[in-house]
Amino acid sequence: MSLTVGNNVSGVNAALSAGDANGDNIADISDLLLLTAAYNTQQGVNPNYNAAADFTSDGFADISDLLLLIGNYNTLGDAFPISGGNLTLSALRAY
Repeated sequence: MSLTVGNNVSGVNAALSAGDANGDNIADISDLLLLTAAYNTQQGVNPNYNAAADFTSDGFADISDLLLLIGNYNTLGDAFPISGGNLTLSALRAY
C-alpha cells in the first residue's frame, strides 16, 4: 500500500511505538534523552515539560512514560510507505 500525505485515508491501522518522543518511528536512546530532560515535570507547571515525552498523555513526564519507553526500547512502529518516506509520527504531526 502506498499513501500520500495530505490525502484522506480510512481503514488503515498503524502502530507507532509508545516511547518514540522524536517521531522517528523507533524508541531508542534519542527518545530516552528527551524523556530524561523532561522527567518529573508537569504540563503548565514546569518549563522543561515536553508533551512528546508524555507517552501516557496525562500531563506528566514520569515513571509511567519511562516504563512505556523501556517496554518498546529498540522497537520500530509499523512502516507504511508514503510519498517521500515512511508514515511516522513526525509525518502525521506535520499533516
